[in-house]
Amino acid sequence: MTYTRTLLAAVAISAATSGGAFAQDQNLTLQMNEFTCKDMLIRSGFERDFTMAYMHGFMSGKVNETEFDVEKLTRATDAVLEYCISKPDATILSAFEEARG
Repeated sequence: MTYTRTLLAAVAISAATSGGAFAQDQNLTLQMNEFTCKDMLIRSGFERDFTMAYMHGFMSGKVNETEFDVEKLTRATDAVLEYCISKPDATILSAFEEARG
């Protein structure tokens, strides 16, 4: 749990301060309704972390949530990972919708 909390904070900071690995390929376009859990799980550590941070931001924006509740996001991250491991063919969007309701 502490690792996940630290990871969320580190990813949030690094995503805000760098272009990240995804930005290296400027022709890369990902569709959230096609990007699967397996696609996320096989990414390198930073790319996986960046995807998780991006999706948390997307989901927060979708519901106009402006509060960064570390405990809530930690539980949601754990739930997304469990969901993705058990359902690798599911979309990352469905995993986040399930975890963050």
